[in-house]
Amino acid sequence: MHNPTFACVIPTHNRHDFLRESLASVLRQTTPPDQVIVVSDIDDAKAAEITRAMASSAHHQNVQFIHDPSAGSGASASRNRGATAVTCDLIGFLDDDDLWQPDLIRAALAALVKQPADMVVVNREIFSANESHIGPKIRPGLRAADVAAASLGTTGSNMLVSKRAFESIGGFDSNLPVKNDTDFFFRFLLAGYTYAVVPELLVRQRKHGLGQLTTKNERRARGTELYIAKHRKHLSRHDLRKLRLTIHRIRRASATTFSARIRHLLGALANYSVGDFIRERREWKMWHQGDA
Repeated sequence: MHNPTFACVIPTHNRHDFLRESLASVLRQTTPPDQVIVVSDIDDAKAAEITRAMASSAHHQNVQFIHDPSAGSGASASRNRGATAVTCDLIGFLDDDDLWQPDLIRAALAALVKQPADMVVVNREIFSANESHIGPKIRPGLRAADVAAASLGTTGSNMLVSKRAFESIGGFDSNLPVKNDTDFFFRFLLAGYTYAVVPELLVRQRKHGLGQLTTKNERRARGTELYIAKHRKHLSRHDLRKLRLTIHRIRRASATTFSARIRHLLGALANYSVGDFIRERREWKMWHQGDA
């Protein structure tokens, strides 16, 4: 792709302070985006004003705020709605509580020069108010079968995808309440598309207590069951055990009675093995190793 144009889509939901930070991280890129689209799934005049004011102060001419009730609710619906307004070759998605380091767009475009691909995945730092650590690092050359049960390094804020590929696979699945990023990357690879990797930690993924999709609750457990139902024909026995283990761990953590905690502890143990423990430790070490 010769001199591709680049757009950023930010789904937001009533998190104004976080939105200011995430939008600022896009507007201060050393290689400016050609288009920025903020999408709210609720009528949010304050978010619209934040978007307008920050675009004006940054002297960026192509920043748009969208609230479209017909688009549906949730981050995936907002991403999809934003993508329909994109006129650029590439779309990067940034959750409204996450941040991009200033060189992210420059590094992503440079990666595409070295390795033409349909997506760039950027490694990330995970941080909270009290700590930070390196997130799971994406490995080059993953196949669809490798990521059927877990994304192995992708999230909503570190995938920059060609609009052509995005539209071809139907965007994000707004019917899945969780595992949207795993589902998207899995379908992307299943369709035969390719990706390049930016090894530097240029995405900062924030962990907080304000209603994140990764919260361990019944909604996440049920969403994982929906993911299994959607992709069951593609899932190996190991994939199913891994996903069922996740469900039992979530329900054990959120259980309100002793009997429920014991039931889900037993369910987790039934889907876990020594081999799983060894593999998880090996993957953890690999993800957290330096680039050397």
